[in-house]
Amino acid sequence: MLGLARARFALEDYAGACATLDRLRACHPDLSCPEGHLLYARSKELEGKAAQALIEYAALVGYHPGQ
Repeated sequence: MLGLARARFALEDYAGACATLDRLRACHPDLSCPEGHLLYARSKELEGKAAQALIEYAALVGYHPGQ
C-alpha cells in the first residue's frame, strides 16, 4: 500500500495518497513507517491542510531517522 500511496503522490493525488496511508494504518495499527508518515505529512501540506501537516511533521521529529 505504501507503493500505491507513493504513486498517488507522484500523480499529485494528495488526498488519494492520504486515504491510502489511512487504510494502511487502519490495517496495521502498530506499524512504524517513517517514510509513510513523512509522505502523509507532505500530502497534507500540498493539499493545503497546513495545520494538519504541522501536527504530522511535529510527530515525525521524535522518531524519523532523517538524513
